[in-house]
Amino acid sequence: MKIAYFDCFSGASGNMILGALIDAGLDANLLKLELSKLNISGYQLLAQQTEKMHIAGTYVDVVLETEQPERHLADIVEIIQTSSLSKSTKDKSIAIFNRLAIAEAKVHRTTPDRIHFHEVGGVDAIVDIVGSVIGLEKLGIEQVYVSAFPAGHGFVKCAHGRLPLPAPATMELLQGFSIIKYPVAGEFVTPTGAAILTTLGQKVNQLPTFDLVKIGYGAGTTDFLIPNLLRMMIGDLEQTDEMQLEFLSLLEANLDDLNPEIYTHLFKLFFEAGALDVYLTPVVMKKNRPGNIFSVLCRPEDSLKMKSLIFTETTTFGLRERMIQRWALHREFKKVSTKWGDIRIKLAKLRGKIIQSAPEFQDCQTIAEKNEVPVKEVYKQAMAVYVQSVEKV
Repeated sequence: MKIAYFDCFSGASGNMILGALIDAGLDANLLKLELSKLNISGYQLLAQQTEKMHIAGTYVDVVLETEQPERHLADIVEIIQTSSLSKSTKDKSIAIFNRLAIAEAKVHRTTPDRIHFHEVGGVDAIVDIVGSVIGLEKLGIEQVYVSAFPAGHGFVKCAHGRLPLPAPATMELLQGFSIIKYPVAGEFVTPTGAAILTTLGQKVNQLPTFDLVKIGYGAGTTDFLIPNLLRMMIGDLEQTDEMQLEFLSLLEANLDDLNPEIYTHLFKLFFEAGALDVYLTPVVMKKNRPGNIFSVLCRPEDSLKMKSLIFTETTTFGLRERMIQRWALHREFKKVSTKWGDIRIKLAKLRGKIIQSAPEFQDCQTIAEKNEVPVKEVYKQAMAVYVQSVEKV
């Protein structure tokens, strides 16, 4: 699996991410061509080689040629949705802006749809965010990992006046990720940079073990007492054909006041939305109330969608999220024929031997309902046919 690890030793911003991508091999002309699919104009994307304390990197600047309007979330979503970019690029870009809007809304005690973007609504932020998504896809990155973020100090001047650093929206975005105290004054992590990496990436407390292939440095605008660079490492994370390492998001909420009849609806809803697993754990909660831990396991890119569903569809006022590692056996399917029809048998191997086998329950259920027979009988016969076929080999 091809991965990218962002080493944020000097923070991260949108243009630093773009710079690191180009420095690591992304064709700047290809990036410009893809960005031209957005219905925006009045800017130039410039990329140039530079140095920060004698370390070479690429500096990217979005130069505005015309004054740009301030935009609401709906305006930005429309620009992205009406473009001719790929569906994957659209979905990930919108997810980043949604995460930004949620963070801004919390800071200003309003709703995401009412957020009036200032700095992050301009063409430069749109180019940074959409361009980063494009760049990662064009480089074939399948998974993004992120180091701890340095929290500088001081103040920054913006549309809302002077704000403490890290900026309030940045701090909201960094929740769930690791931050480290930095003695140097200045803005090391911008809202745009934080939104991109926390939406697309997974935090890791140490450098993952992988085969390093390439390194890119994206340069920041300000000069500090340390090299203002974002280092991106690209490599291959070894996974066997039989066993694969996955980094997943586990979301949990304690529920003691939800009508039990709703759980059936929730399970169906979350699985249709792309959850990998949904389950309940009975617990005794405060005031000795019986309740359930409602758990949703999903891929990191689906985390925001799942969190929105939990808040919308359940009665919780809060939820927990943590990143977990899952080792999964590679699955194969073999079709067997029963007197009622074909059924898939799910197989898993380890060290060359089949160690798990089971009929696909959905197939068994569909055939059982169609033929009005007990599902256990369909399951039993499917397994018997499979075992007989193995014995003949």
